[in-house]
Amino acid sequence: MKKIRGFTLLEAVFAIAVTIACVQILFGLVSTLRKINHQKSGVNEITYSYVQVNNFLKESGHVEVSRTGSDPTKVLLKKLSNKKKKNGDPIYDIYAIDVSPNDTLRMRTDEGGHMPLLFKVKRIKCSTTDDSFTILVTENDGRQSEMFFKTNLPKEKKELKDDKKESKKS
Repeated sequence: MKKIRGFTLLEAVFAIAVTIACVQILFGLVSTLRKINHQKSGVNEITYSYVQVNNFLKESGHVEVSRTGSDPTKVLLKKLSNKKKKNGDPIYDIYAIDVSPNDTLRMRTDEGGHMPLLFKVKRIKCSTTDDSFTILVTENDGRQSEMFFKTNLPKEKKELKDDKKESKKS
């Protein structure tokens, strides 16, 4: 009779143990890569929302913070419109940055439209000065980011009249 050589029971158990260890390492690596990818996408979303608001402030002409309407849950911005009232006073378009009921940081108008800025927001804390505002965002997963924006100083009535005179001269 020929003797058939094969694996011993000890060698088979050792091979299975090595295979299980490799699979656990692989799952741990995949889990770590998923977390890293989630964190990177969060940073990209925060950056995107910052760029959107910053572009709005730069491209809209004169935008100032409404200190009376803003509170820790929202920031109100007043954009100087090209239109004037009959008495010559300026007209401001009002924009609000707040969190919608479906946990989305958004910029909206009182007339109805809104632009989503950041999804999965747990809460925001806003603070304002005469020429800037800060938004501290806490996301549903606990991450926090702070966005700081510079705006124009509020125009005094005298400045508005001076602007009106200059536009008539030109």
